[in-house]
Amino acid sequence: MFSITQSKYLIVSDFSNLHPASPPLDSPKAGEIWQLQRMVRSPLTLSELDKQRLYSEPAQQFIAGASSPRYVMIVRSSEPDLLTEKPWQLISVMVLSPETDFLSDIDVLIPSTISGIKQDLLAETWHVLPMLVCNLRQPIGQRLSRAIYDTLMSVGDANEGLIETAPLQEVRSLGLAIAPPLTHQRADIQAYHQQEKAWSDVLSVPVATYHTYLDALRRVDVGIAKALYIEQELQALTVTPLLQRVSLMNWLRHQFEPGWVAINSLAQARLLRLDPIPLRASVESNDGTSETEITALIKQVSSAPDAIEQRRAAKQLGTIAKGHEAAIQALLEVLRSTTDDETLWTAVESLWQIDPGNAISTRRVKLIDLGLQVSGKTVALAIALVRKSDQRMGVMLRVYPTGDEPYLPPDLKLILIDDANQSYEVTARHKDLYIQRKFSADAGEGFRVRVALEEANVTESFVL
Repeated sequence: MFSITQSKYLIVSDFSNLHPASPPLDSPKAGEIWQLQRMVRSPLTLSELDKQRLYSEPAQQFIAGASSPRYVMIVRSSEPDLLTEKPWQLISVMVLSPETDFLSDIDVLIPSTISGIKQDLLAETWHVLPMLVCNLRQPIGQRLSRAIYDTLMSVGDANEGLIETAPLQEVRSLGLAIAPPLTHQRADIQAYHQQEKAWSDVLSVPVATYHTYLDALRRVDVGIAKALYIEQELQALTVTPLLQRVSLMNWLRHQFEPGWVAINSLAQARLLRLDPIPLRASVESNDGTSETEITALIKQVSSAPDAIEQRRAAKQLGTIAKGHEAAIQALLEVLRSTTDDETLWTAVESLWQIDPGNAISTRRVKLIDLGLQVSGKTVALAIALVRKSDQRMGVMLRVYPTGDEPYLPPDLKLILIDDANQSYEVTARHKDLYIQRKFSADAGEGFRVRVALEEANVTESFVL
């Protein structure tokens, strides 16, 4: 008989191909200062009438070369959208202004001696927004230190009410200049901010056209993916008897039944959402702070005195150590040695993040259509396998929402039924990103998985 481990839920709150010419040669890094292109690029071509209608007068003056060069500080660099070419990658930036007469408690002066640029710049900590990486021209000056980066972000967080007070003393100790509290409420500062918001059409209009382009692309790709999937399912029905058992051991030999596809293929087609977007990426400082942190976490993973601390370190590695060989090896050693199932699956999920192609575990997914009876509801059933240190198989069942649905339908059930007809049930609550069940089993053991909502249900049968 296989053994069941405790189910886990992940719940979050709401937080609200064309080829462009010569994208930047260097990958932008957080804390770097970049000069902006005047020839603004976007996936959609705008007519002159569109440009006059969409771009404010300050934005048009910048594009025409009638105003000073402009700069931004990189806040976060993100992965390019899987449906688009890399030049349309979105990044987050903080706007920097050469108009240094408007110093306030949220517009921080960065002296030229710190930035390495020939002029002082005003960091608009309240003005952080997304832009297309192809509209960066070149990095200039010196990359700001981790301390300065964090301090600028903290000033912006204080303005947004995310932290209690801005670190004014710390700002000044770093050689930056800042005005007394509430200075930003002055009429001249408010007028300056409105002017800067209007100028930022240079950044926001290309992002808006990118989303319009991407939405159209997704509709085409999703339609193709659904058609291919339906064709695959129809082919499977002609050769696969109802409830024929899927051999999971064949999966370890890369032999998969029709309908069970790589999880990334559904994610790339926007049929499946895997993970929430991180709020802020880590920043590598010149003194190697990130490498030091990774090294410390590897040590904790390898020699932690208890399973809770080991799991915590393994989970953190999954967020900051992408492609780091020593971190990958440390997590693989955890899989080979741990007898704790939660630690095992934490290490597996971290490996999925930092080394997606690693063959130590197998994961496939299948769309489950409940639409014939429940208003078009489709979910995705994912199954992951990993061999444990005692040579038993660890199995994880997980059900995800699909398409544009961020959460599972409330009261959706994931039911595991063993060969003795005992059942183990997990029910989705409000705003669940997924529900799951983990268990261990020996070779030759069988089980069924049923996904049910109201009167609709689909059952799949498996054997190890």
